[in-house]
Amino acid sequence: MRDINTVRKAVATMANQLHKLGYSLSQAFETAWKRVKNSMKCRVAGVTYEKRQQLLQFIAGRKQEDLTVYLQRDRANAIEE
Repeated sequence: MRDINTVRKAVATMANQLHKLGYSLSQAFETAWKRVKNSMKCRVAGVTYEKRQQLLQFIAGRKQEDLTVYLQRDRANAIEE
């Protein structure tokens, strides 16, 4: 949960800066969240299972704006911290 709080603080800081530059508060938060979401990177486990490397190569060949990716945690797997 620490990580999400860090992200929220970063978004709030960025939104406040955008608000000072003339964005409405709602526009500032929307823009800040878009910037954070578009820059997030994460490591995904299990990418070699069931030939998922082929799917990743397919995804890598697409334009970023054409993709929407949803990740779902497998609750049976333990969380590493």
